[in-house]
Amino acid sequence: GLTGFSPADANSRTSQKHDTMALQLAEGESILRQNMGSYKGKGFFGTKNGTFYLTNQRLIFATASKGMSFLMGAGSQFIPGSKVEWEIPLGNITGLGYERVALGKWSCVTAGGEKYLCGFMSNDWIHSYIKDAITALGKSVIADGENYKVE
Repeated sequence: GLTGFSPADANSRTSQKHDTMALQLAEGESILRQNMGSYKGKGFFGTKNGTFYLTNQRLIFATASKGMSFLMGAGSQFIPGSKVEWEIPLGNITGLGYERVALGKWSCVTAGGEKYLCGFMSNDWIHSYIKDAITALGKSVIADGENYKVE
């Protein structure tokens, strides 16, 4: 159908699909940043608007079931009634950068062999926020032009 498909759904090690449920923080997990944005899924109707959450353990994209979120910058809680579209453990991310699609340029997070095309509000998500959170896990993030590979 036209219900937007998360590439990671097929690989539960990369991502877990949730039906509508509250986003839960794991033990020792905290939200570093949250911001509105969009995700370019597969197909013509694949692009969804929602909220990105970066925690010290995961990158999460959720759509709000009702109302919009205007919370910007550093946040400390999930928006009630949100539905998790996908989540990626930071340790699974192998690349950060950009991907050209049609007329636009999307931020790209690579994990589990899949590319997640993300419309972040700011390039700081790639160049600073996510990169720094991965570095904090003890991984090396190596610049390669305007992209990064994670080792």
